Amino acid sequence: MSVCSHLLPNGRDNIGLKVMFNHYTIGLHSSQVVSEKDAWTGARLPLHIEAVVPVEGFRQGEYYASVHIIFESLLPGEHSPADLSL
Repeated sequence: MSVCSHLLPNGRDNIGLKVMFNHYTIGLHSSQVVSEKDAWTGARLPLHIEAVVPVEGFRQGEYYASVHIIFESLLPGEHSPADLSL
């Protein structure tokens, strides 16, 4: 059985979800997924969510899920901790 950080439960079974934003796989840890240029211009970027096929295959049932993504940004003039180490 594969281990996924995102799950789609139905009360009995869980199906792993692969979540990608701007071609980056999203995990449980924060990471930069938008370049400064794309953020500045307000670019529209792809979000892709797909079910990971279990080894035993999908079981019949009703599955519901929601994916919560939080976007954090810096205020103009602020520096990220990584910028301060330069």
